[in-house]
Amino acid sequence: MASVNPTLPIQWIDADSGEVVDECPWETSPHPGTYVQLAEQHYLVLEKRHSYQLRQGKYHLCGIRALIRPVSPPPEAGQFLGDPSCRFNARSPLLRCAVNPSGPCQGCPHYEPVPRR
Repeated sequence: MASVNPTLPIQWIDADSGEVVDECPWETSPHPGTYVQLAEQHYLVLEKRHSYQLRQGKYHLCGIRALIRPVSPPPEAGQFLGDPSCRFNARSPLLRCAVNPSGPCQGCPHYEPVPRR
């Protein structure tokens, strides 16, 4: 992971409300799709934006803003959303499936078992 200047705080912004949740130094750069915990709440990083300032003819990083969304505790490594026996399952902790992303999997009319190879 890329190291971040420890004196440079990252603004954590709620993607839905646009409000700043927290602003604090961070040891690593937050990448979209990763989970962070601020205080007692877990968040999913949706987007990261950099701000630069031109000083003495060179651009310098002057700020990082991460758009986040509150989530329940992140799934353990290897856990997927939805039914992994379905052909359309995305096998991802972020997205359930391509056909019915909001679910539920139980009784889904698009269910197809994973083809055997």
